[in-house]
Amino acid sequence: MSRRTNLIFVFATLPAAVAPFVAFTGKYAPVDLITGGPWDPFLLLLAAPFFLGVPLVLWQLRLCLDRASAPWERRLVYALATTSALTSMFCFALLQWLWPLVGLLVFLFQTVCAALLRWLLRKAPAAEIPSAALALAYLAHVALPVALFGTDTQLQIGWWLTLVAALAVIAQLTLLVRRCRRGAPAP
Repeated sequence: MSRRTNLIFVFATLPAAVAPFVAFTGKYAPVDLITGGPWDPFLLLLAAPFFLGVPLVLWQLRLCLDRASAPWERRLVYALATTSALTSMFCFALLQWLWPLVGLLVFLFQTVCAALLRWLLRKAPAAEIPSAALALAYLAHVALPVALFGTDTQLQIGWWLTLVAALAVIAQLTLLVRRCRRGAPAP
């Protein structure tokens, strides 16, 4: 994507970097659960990948400055995306046990994200793969809490910021997929 497009997505995904630090539901923010809120392993696993929003925005900003990335940068991005995806899969396993229908829906969404990444690995320019991996890992994870807490009557700003960021990430991925389907080269 062009630098201008990346800059637009920096601002569009900025809520993803803020969401871990503001109340999500009730009175708790994801950062509260990590730094000393109620100790619940499931909630910790649910909260941890929210922090992927920070590297997601930083990576977009980094691409605005220089499109070429070093191998160590790409490996770091892939490690973050993989860690988030594995955490999401573990949460899915717990969900299957607690709430089978929600777990099934989240599993289907995560499967779609994995299939899309596999398709992008074959079709997208190599420079776009780290962004797509981060974006899809973020989406695969935030689908879980957005779905779980979407009917909560105590939704806070963090839930809405996460939803806005997820929509921005979906728009970014849609743009990439459309460009790949047309066979257009990366600008």
